[in-house]
Amino acid sequence: MKRIGKKICAGALTLVLSVSLLPGAALAADSMDYFKKVNDYPAGKFTDVAASSWYAESVQKAYELDLVKGSSGNTFSPTQNLTISSTLALACRLHSIYHTGKADFVQGDPWYQVYVDYAVENGIITKGQFTDYNANATRRQFAGILVKALPADELKAINTIEDGDIPDLAAGSANYEDIYTLYRAGILTGSDKYGTFLPETPIDRASVATIVSRMALPDQRRQVTLEEKPVTVTAITLDKTTLALQQGESGKLTASVTPANATESLTWTSSNKNVATVASDGTVAAGNPGTAVITAASSGGVKATCTVTVSKRALSAQPLYEDSNVSIKFSKVQKSKYDSSEAELYLDVTNKTGRTIAVQADAVSLNGYTFNDLVMSDDVSANSTGTVTVTIQNYDSSLVNLNSVQTVGGQLRIIPGGVGSGSDTIYAQFDATDLYTGKTDNTVPTVSGKEKLYSDSSVEVYYGKTQKYPYADDGSEIEVYLLVRNKTDFTIMVQNDTVVIDGRSYSSTVMSDPVLAHSTGYVKVSVREYSGPTPSTVTTVGGDFRIIDDLGDRGSYTITLGGGASGGWDNGGSDWDDGDEDDQQSSSGGNTGDMDLDATYSKYPNVPDFGAMFGVPTMQEDPDGDATMYVYNLSNIPGGSGNRNSVMDLYITMLEGHGFRFSNSQGGISYGYTYDVYNLGSFPNIQTMVSVGYIYSGSTPVAVAIRVVPMN
Repeated sequence: MKRIGKKICAGALTLVLSVSLLPGAALAADSMDYFKKVNDYPAGKFTDVAASSWYAESVQKAYELDLVKGSSGNTFSPTQNLTISSTLALACRLHSIYHTGKADFVQGDPWYQVYVDYAVENGIITKGQFTDYNANATRRQFAGILVKALPADELKAINTIEDGDIPDLAAGSANYEDIYTLYRAGILTGSDKYGTFLPETPIDRASVATIVSRMALPDQRRQVTLEEKPVTVTAITLDKTTLALQQGESGKLTASVTPANATESLTWTSSNKNVATVASDGTVAAGNPGTAVITAASSGGVKATCTVTVSKRALSAQPLYEDSNVSIKFSKVQKSKYDSSEAELYLDVTNKTGRTIAVQADAVSLNGYTFNDLVMSDDVSANSTGTVTVTIQNYDSSLVNLNSVQTVGGQLRIIPGGVGSGSDTIYAQFDATDLYTGKTDNTVPTVSGKEKLYSDSSVEVYYGKTQKYPYADDGSEIEVYLLVRNKTDFTIMVQNDTVVIDGRSYSSTVMSDPVLAHSTGYVKVSVREYSGPTPSTVTTVGGDFRIIDDLGDRGSYTITLGGGASGGWDNGGSDWDDGDEDDQQSSSGGNTGDMDLDATYSKYPNVPDFGAMFGVPTMQEDPDGDATMYVYNLSNIPGGSGNRNSVMDLYITMLEGHGFRFSNSQGGISYGYTYDVYNLGSFPNIQTMVSVGYIYSGSTPVAVAIRVVPMN
């Protein structure tokens, strides 16, 4: 049986609640249909309730239902707080109307006592729950009272709101379940998109109008999905405040935040990205030597820092190269003492043999960039360790900073007994420890800002620059630099067949530069008898080049800049046709294969002295009388004297086709070239000295002379 409070006299309620009876005789008891419009709400009824305000509709609905009135005839006072007593009056009216269709309360003294008694009798509050009924009601108290005004089945959930979703309502706190019931029913939605409730804040009349209208009219209730509210970071702690790294190394910083459930993300920054960079997970990558401050910061400005010190990387103590004869270790690299545009690489070489060794360099790489314009020829005494110096004359600081060298590679020649000893040369090829793991193309230094002239699976060729040859004042010789990216596992030699500059072809060229495995380096083409525009105005470069597997067994293939290749290496095989007799030069001329030149030569066996026979300066003596000389008449060569270098290349190519390999050492012969040749095929123990010179008639070259001397 429902209990209705006794009627007593009281003063007027400041909230001004209706005391009129609502007709409801035709309705069954306990119905939401009892909540009907009683009052008209003309436009502009309350001057302090703007039509655009968020609460305007709710004030109108609550006024029409006669649940609220104004604070005066034309004002509502939306920001005015509500007291406990007025809250009880609202709850009692909602409860009474729902159950009986009327709210027939007679106020007494104090005016709110009738509502207190009714609320206690009907379980809205408990006796003695409140002691000061004139105190402002908090939002928590208001919700706890209003939720009892209607039965639970009239507060069905229309929102899925899990316990803990309301960000500022602690589990187990007062009226916890009551507040969640009203959120789920769409009566409360919170003060923001996260559903913040502000439980201890006094409730104002604008909020009251909204809540009571939703209590009485289910169609006013709101469906809402609460967003997760970020939990603000109040403190950040890093697991390290200092971190020491060497170049190329990385370290990890771990950040802890307070509170532990903070949802703010952290932003990582570096004060000096040249020294150290930091990823979003706190991973620090070391760059150049120096100091950088790594900062982890929240969006609210909370910060923690770590000072990172990067030192120059110490290359592995393991040898760069070692066999039974020698061991090679990195010592240091620095700018040249005598020329700041050059660099000096110092290597500690241990000679394990019983003879002095000569150490010569074909190419070295720093951080994966090949440098092949080198000066080096140092001896190391028997059974000792010595420091050898490689002077890098074509060092380019834009490619490698000497303060940040992390990897060193190279191809050296170790000659037991010294130069001219006749001993087999040991080729020492090496990379720094752990360099280029997996040998993928990603490990090859990339090229940017350069025009790509050619690309295949093995090499890429880019245009570098063109300049005047410094010792040709008349401009008859220029130098073209190409940047070659070697993507293979072996050193390649790049040799020029022809070069095309601004549409004009030149075959009188000198070029034979190595590029180390998985490295990028410049190769230089010296163009003789040049007749084109000044180097600074060159616009196009093309031509045919041979890519040669240096010291390997793949042979070579020809590429055309701006075009394709005459084959290429496939699964380690060779497209070099070294078995076709038509590719060998004969005394009667014939097809020269890859060189595509016809030439005749005269053969002079057992020449005791190359120089004496042709009236040129004395070269190597031939005491055994077993030298053979080949003389190529330039008048029988297409292109005449301009092709004399091609004849040398042709002879070298012929020997290469039969298993010979050239070391490229240019000797001290003022008029020609000297090559050390090694038969890697049927006669591995034979070393041959090949001397190449020109024969002149006056100042005109008329023939190319090639002298071959076996040295056992």
